[in-house]
Amino acid sequence: MYIYRDSLKAGVDSAYCVIEDDGPQIGADFHCPNPYLALESLSGPHEAWWVNAFTTDADTARVVHAYATNRPLAEALGAIAKRKKTVIGTPVGSENLRGAAELEHAGARLGRGRSGFLAARTCLETNA
Repeated sequence: MYIYRDSLKAGVDSAYCVIEDDGPQIGADFHCPNPYLALESLSGPHEAWWVNAFTTDADTARVVHAYATNRPLAEALGAIAKRKKTVIGTPVGSENLRGAAELEHAGARLGRGRSGFLAARTCLETNA
């Protein structure tokens, strides 16, 4: 499992959402090689997390290779990263975890204890 975390500057929620809302369409248009879960904190330090799960080292290598060889996807995601520079603070960091033992011990590094729960928000669009 790979987890990347960004800190967000205060007062940039709307601008950040506009930028990140482009991500799913880019993934669909350019054939993102792996699913991921994006999370955003609702209280405490304002952070965004991207969680990627890989079944094996070979799966990780497959995804790395797919990103490295898909230039349109890499360029589109690079454009998002460039746009985000004005709304994110110092990156909080990343964790590359393998196996249950590392997941167990990663809790403190990832901020376990700051919040007793996780909330997920979904948005459904309808074409009326």
